[in-house]
Amino acid sequence: MLPDVVLEVKGVTKRFGGLIALDNVSLRVRGGTIQGIIGPNGSGKTTLFNVLSGILQPEAGRVAFKGQDITKLPPYQRSRAGIARTFQQARLFTSLTVRENILASYLERQSLNLSSRMWKCSSGQKGYADEVIEFFGLQPFQETACASLPYGVQKLTEIARAMASKPDLLLLDEPVNGMNAEEVKGVCDLLRRIKEELKVTILLIEHNMSLVMSECEVVNVLSSGLNLAKGSPQVITTNEQVIEAYLGKRVGISLSPSAES
Repeated sequence: MLPDVVLEVKGVTKRFGGLIALDNVSLRVRGGTIQGIIGPNGSGKTTLFNVLSGILQPEAGRVAFKGQDITKLPPYQRSRAGIARTFQQARLFTSLTVRENILASYLERQSLNLSSRMWKCSSGQKGYADEVIEFFGLQPFQETACASLPYGVQKLTEIARAMASKPDLLLLDEPVNGMNAEEVKGVCDLLRRIKEELKVTILLIEHNMSLVMSECEVVNVLSSGLNLAKGSPQVITTNEQVIEAYLGKRVGISLSPSAES
């Protein structure tokens, strides 16, 4: 692995019975970048994220993080090594407040027992939670139970909770899914700040091509579980194989930079 490569996936294959969800997939993510993964529905994008985060184990291939083989590590060890992720639908502790969700993520990364320490946090730990809340602009919602949050704020809170674990690599699964144009713009600004101010590398799955075109330096395209293409957003949107993979299957997505989804 090259020194500046944070994540390297080599020849990963994942099967579900007779279905090959990932077929010899490889990619590299350099540190300090925002990279994207796009592809038609069912192309293996979320399966790949589940392999990267340890939810699924591949039948073949290797995953390395900061030069270390993590292929067999369980999710909690990957989290403590510096990988955080979000999901298509926010998975928050809905009965807990925004602040409590953020504290829970931080304490888990510190290998602290949540049940015994959640309500006995130090002033330093609470201060860190305040910093995360301020960074994400969540002050108006910090004492609100997550079940009562508007959808866009729930999505934002999940990103904040992931960042509370102080990751080196942030995996975002459709971070702007279901958001309006103003909310999407806010997330774009936030991603740039996470990369530039917090020095966190980001790998995201996204159907919103406006976000992909404006924020991703490299785009990886999957189709039917295979690597289809890789390159800059400008190169990818004019790639004939990519256009055929989308339009030929009548997927409800445009490759136009101005598209919203």
